[in-house]
Amino acid sequence: MPVFATVSFKGGSGKSTMVLALASACADAGARVLIVDADPNAPIMRWSQMANRPDTIEVVSALDPAQLETAVQAGRAGFDIVLIDSEGSRSSLGIKSAVLADAVLIPCRLSVLDAIEAIGVDILLTSIAGCHPVSLAYVPMATTVLSWRERTSRDALEQLRGMQRLILPGLPDRAAHRAVWSYGGTIHSLEDAVVSGLPSARTDAEALAVAVMTRLLRQRSHAGLA
Repeated sequence: MPVFATVSFKGGSGKSTMVLALASACADAGARVLIVDADPNAPIMRWSQMANRPDTIEVVSALDPAQLETAVQAGRAGFDIVLIDSEGSRSSLGIKSAVLADAVLIPCRLSVLDAIEAIGVDILLTSIAGCHPVSLAYVPMATTVLSWRERTSRDALEQLRGMQRLILPGLPDRAAHRAVWSYGGTIHSLEDAVVSGLPSARTDAEALAVAVMTRLLRQRSHAGLA
């Protein structure tokens, strides 16, 4: 079963939000999802203890490399997809997450400084991989829906395109994505009366999930990665 790691050395990049959005879309499509929370701040572990978590999404904590490897092995054996939410720093767990994963997602806020940080993650992971190609994609995380049209956002995207990596459909910052941290559940289980913009948030998450499961895995296959 495919394992995807979200890796960023910058806090607030949107890793945990992206993981929950992907898990929500995959679970809504009928997949059994394991989220491995490898962040000492444990944002997704806290979310998992709130009401309305779907039965098809399980969450485990992994705070050292051995726990992480054990969790990933169990996920491959018993789930349809495994998502690793790593710490937003240059920790060994972030690197280990990338090593264990079939592909890596690097979330990036749409600013030039954030793009530079994301590219730094790419360069480090590539250097660690050596002669083995890394299946990796950037995921733009906009501060607001309108910010996608700003010149600074276009400049950030140009920085990312210069790395000649996949740039997958991103996630605009919608109230619905923030609501799951307050009310529990997912963007597919929340009701419209609770928060606005749920249909758009679901569409965003589903488009990203399709791209991850097709374009990113296809890139891995074409690169000849085992």
